[in-house]
Amino acid sequence: MKRTVELLSGETRRVALPEPHWSGRVESSAGVFITGLFAGPRTGRRFLETYSQWDDGTGRGYGIGERYSELDETDYLKLCARVGTEPIDASCELVEA
Repeated sequence: MKRTVELLSGETRRVALPEPHWSGRVESSAGVFITGLFAGPRTGRRFLETYSQWDDGTGRGYGIGERYSELDETDYLKLCARVGTEPIDASCELVEA
């Protein structure tokens, strides 16, 4: 699936993402939820999917949708621990704990 991703360099590009190795809904901060973690089997690149929402003052809430960002290894490992999943290494094999 191709998505618009904010890369580590700050550029925004369309990237073909692999299937997420973790998906769910874990609150990251007020109104921001981690919804997917991806690890590229060929490139070794890692990506985060988030969903954001906020209260629009009417009490009904308002979602702004999904956002995709490239992750460095340190942030990827922290987020794997936060959502309770095993990290995948650059060759896309499970890392032994």
